[in-house]
Amino acid sequence: SYPQVVQPFFDAIVIGDPETAVPQLYRDFCQRRLKRLYRSGPYRAGAVATLTKLVRVTMLTPMVIVMALVYARRHRGEAGVREKTSIHIGKLIPWYIWGFLVVTVLNTLHLFPVVRFSPGGSMAWWWGVESVSSAKLMAEIGKVLLTLSMVAIGLEVDVRDLIRVGGRAVAVGGFAALILMVVSGEMSYVLLGE
Repeated sequence: SYPQVVQPFFDAIVIGDPETAVPQLYRDFCQRRLKRLYRSGPYRAGAVATLTKLVRVTMLTPMVIVMALVYARRHRGEAGVREKTSIHIGKLIPWYIWGFLVVTVLNTLHLFPVVRFSPGGSMAWWWGVESVSSAKLMAEIGKVLLTLSMVAIGLEVDVRDLIRVGGRAVAVGGFAALILMVVSGEMSYVLLGE
């Protein structure tokens, strides 16, 4: 497995969430009782980030529906808007939210197949196992794709353009980020108890 391959090159290896493993590693180091391997549970930061994204995406649907209802009510009787405006929920909710719901149900029911790697192959070496759930595999691929998309966004940003747009636009973006951090932190505290 991967830890066994790199172990000869390091005094200690951390597997899992560094937030929980590194403090124990440090205490053991100070007491000169360093172990070769430190394991911990899954990444808590990843769980908080996932929860924040899920809540944000989930809240889009009711927000879109409310906005459509308000729009229909305000513009009733105007040119191009029928007196009785019918709203089709299927058309209101974006395709990716339907996809999110379908994948969530499939994953909850454990309907994703297990992917088997050839023993001794590079994928088995990388994962440290000969089989892995395809849901986990897709989640890892999603992390790589998300990282690539963030890099692509970063490559599109030019500081000179930000300065040209003006301080107000930057201030609005900063304020929105601050609100998002506060709300996410509060939700994490309420829902996760941390």
